[in-house]
Amino acid sequence: MRARLGSKGLTRRDFLKGAGLGLAANSIAPALGSIAFVHNLRTAVLVPNSTRYPQLGENFTDGLKTYFSQAGQRLNASFHRASPGAMITSALKILTEQSIDVLVAYMNPLAALWLHPMLEERQITLLVVDPGSQFVVESDQNPFVRYHSLNLWQSNWAMASHAVTRFGQGAFLAASQYESGFSGLYAAQVGVEMAGGSVIDTTITHVQVEHDRLDQTISAIRSARPDFVFAAYSGAQAVEFVTAYHASGLSGEIPLVTSAYTVDDGLLSQMGSAALGIQSAFSWAGTQPHQKNLDFVTAYHAQTARSADSLALLGYETAQIIDHAARLAPDQRGVVLAQAISTAQLDSPRGAIRSSSDAGRTSVVLREVQQVNGCAQHVITGLFDPLPEQEVQARVATNNRTGWLNAYLS
Repeated sequence: MRARLGSKGLTRRDFLKGAGLGLAANSIAPALGSIAFVHNLRTAVLVPNSTRYPQLGENFTDGLKTYFSQAGQRLNASFHRASPGAMITSALKILTEQSIDVLVAYMNPLAALWLHPMLEERQITLLVVDPGSQFVVESDQNPFVRYHSLNLWQSNWAMASHAVTRFGQGAFLAASQYESGFSGLYAAQVGVEMAGGSVIDTTITHVQVEHDRLDQTISAIRSARPDFVFAAYSGAQAVEFVTAYHASGLSGEIPLVTSAYTVDDGLLSQMGSAALGIQSAFSWAGTQPHQKNLDFVTAYHAQTARSADSLALLGYETAQIIDHAARLAPDQRGVVLAQAISTAQLDSPRGAIRSSSDAGRTSVVLREVQQVNGCAQHVITGLFDPLPEQEVQARVATNNRTGWLNAYLS
């Protein structure tokens, strides 16, 4: 299947796929644990169970706990899991049945729109966290809701723009159907166009489970002869695409740049030499040398005996935001607490971050997969400034966004 994005002809999906909006039986799992009391801020944390990224929930919550452990504090929180399609139902149940001040939910920002009436009724603040899968625009805003992300779509924008400057103006975009249901692929297209390039073609793969269409995609790339390919994948589909691209011989002819999760740290060992030379951009790399990041990586490993990943970082930053809001607005809730979240200035492992109503912005690092001590590893090769906010909003506001409602990576 071949399709095109935006001005190239692919209609943006407005249908709500995988939403699980029927208020069926709640699938909240038993609490993962509780760590009790800082500033009396009553918190519930809701994360999805994931087959695409099985460690998602555990790494996020362990990252959150790592911060409070480092700070010598304790959090008054309950932890919950739900199936991806039941996140909205589960969040509504928590909001209805629990006496809380803030709900932290790893969910799609578009899904949060369904919670607005209950948040207002119950005067509860919602902090939506995710890697940065969807644009958050003015019409999404609600005084009870704040967002925090890892700036994934901004990273795609920056990577595609850089590739035009580095490799040439002709881009070929390739993505799985799953990735096409989020904002990152459109962000890459806009990055190409705003850098003076053009998208020659876009292919969508893995539309059918039994046929991934990678052969047709490789053939289309070979025929198009672009200056570079931008690919957006995740999980097993990322391994399949990168392996196929390398096996085709194209990696030696046409540079491949990707979204961050196409070459996620946890996938590099499966990709082996096929990943070498691939460039990607993201707001964080575990190898960033500044002290705050080194302290985070060390503390997380000491607590969990696992290497920190981006979702552990997201949990860590979420804890920083909660701590900031609780200190700034003690014994407050609702809109006042949400406003306190918006003022957070984080000294994060990825650098200084200013929180905001739409997700928080930070610099983006350029990474290349290289062989280090016999293993494939991301090496930082450059740094991009945060995208100009007004310029981003102007382009985003004209886009009819895709309509997946499940959380990214769930």
